[in-house]
Amino acid sequence: TRRYVTGFSNGGMMTQRLACEMNDKFAAAVPMHGQLHIGDNCKPSQGSRKMPIMNIWGTNDQLLPGMSVVSRSGWYFLPVM
Repeated sequence: TRRYVTGFSNGGMMTQRLACEMNDKFAAAVPMHGQLHIGDNCKPSQGSRKMPIMNIWGTNDQLLPGMSVVSRSGWYFLPVM
């Protein structure tokens, strides 16, 4: 059985965490408008497999920016590109 994980906004942030921390449980991940804050990202465990991720983003989103680091509200996020 192949399992996939997806989520929107905060669910997208959780999707990214699950893809990193439980990459042995999921075949792929699709976070939508949910990039992690800088410092909240995780490091995959040693010897873990690569996780395919399709990151869906709007380029005009200023609340959770995908193209830059700082959001309109002053939070720092990892850029998508």
